[in-house]
Amino acid sequence: RPVLGDLSVWAFAIGLFAAGLTSSITAPLATGYAVCGLMGWSTDVSSKRFRIIALSVIGIAVAFVLIANKAPAQTITIAQIANGLLLPIVAVILLVAVFTNKDMPRSRLQEVSGVLVVLFVSLLAGWKLWKVFVG
Repeated sequence: RPVLGDLSVWAFAIGLFAAGLTSSITAPLATGYAVCGLMGWSTDVSSKRFRIIALSVIGIAVAFVLIANKAPAQTITIAQIANGLLLPIVAVILLVAVFTNKDMPRSRLQEVSGVLVVLFVSLLAGWKLWKVFVG
């Protein structure tokens, strides 16, 4: 309100809408690409396996929303927190996949940078968990 006055409500609503829309589009697609790529399946969005994976992500999200029975703003907030906590896990998995792939050329700087990013993201998630549960 101090900056936008009465428009702040609309700005916040547009922000929530944009966060929800981008998450609902990118999460199923990113999961489809990642799972199909790791399994060696076609990453074509029209392939049956890709669609099943993407639709499963949507189904899980819908089930969570229905079970949680929370307001949309709370649901989006919870989803963003979950993303922040899952990010270190996914980052470690990707880092392991890159390090075990001997056909992928990479420099020492890239390896060290990858480890540092994973450590930083993990520390942020750990710090947030500590603040939430311990105080």
